[in-house]
Amino acid sequence: MTTKKLRHWVGMPIMIGSFILFGGCASKQPPTEKMATTEAFILNAQTKDARDYVELRQAQDKLEQAKTAVQQKDYELAERLADQSLMDAKLAEAKADAASSRKAAVEMQKSIETLQREVERATR
Repeated sequence: MTTKKLRHWVGMPIMIGSFILFGGCASKQPPTEKMATTEAFILNAQTKDARDYVELRQAQDKLEQAKTAVQQKDYELAERLADQSLMDAKLAEAKADAASSRKAAVEMQKSIETLQREVERATR
């Protein structure tokens, strides 16, 4: 194989790789589905009284930043922010669920104690 042909075959994979790499970046689409999912999680967290948690506010802020990034066509940043927003919303929802469970457990314990007092009174 001549030097000219060898350079051609060595350079070809580099050129193809560059086209794939840069073509992949150029064709990146906005993460609209992920952002819609995140927005749904935020709304769900709000209905579960997660408004008191800083994570919900962070989720809302990051989603707004993601929307701004989409407007600026920075889709990679938008996707990263949408992911972070989703995780924050899930954390806020989990904290709200845990608080609700603790509250229910306290109420259940109070009911048990009340029933125990009534049983003691009835057996006297």
